[in-house]
Amino acid sequence: MTLGVDTGKGRHQAAAYDPDAQRLVSQLGFTVDRGGFDQFRRFLERLGPMPDEIVIGLEATGHYHRTLVEYLVGYGYRVALLNPLQAAQFRRSQGKRAKTDRLDAQALARFLAVRAPRPQPALNPTLVALRELTRFRADLDGVPELM
Repeated sequence: MTLGVDTGKGRHQAAAYDPDAQRLVSQLGFTVDRGGFDQFRRFLERLGPMPDEIVIGLEATGHYHRTLVEYLVGYGYRVALLNPLQAAQFRRSQGKRAKTDRLDAQALARFLAVRAPRPQPALNPTLVALRELTRFRADLDGVPELM
């Protein structure tokens, strides 16, 4: 089974497809907090397969996906970060002109089934913190000195 999740600042939208990506099985919108993530995990459990039999795809845009990825990996789910440009090209190739969170989640699930990218390894918290500090330093390098 493949799931696509369209991530956002306050809400995420998920769509689940059968393994062949021919039939939409279910959809869920959930909030970006512990309660919403727990609601999403219960949704996944109701779908039936064990965590290692589901692949969940999210676009690697911004930082909105990070907390959900950490949460899902912590429960043993396989998560694949999808290239936003490739996902957008796939969406256009499917003839989808309308753009809503629900349609984006569905397109990501189908893209995941067709392209089958490798799931991400568990995130190392130290590496995540180092990456953020490096970006912060790069931002500071662009700021002129005050004195």
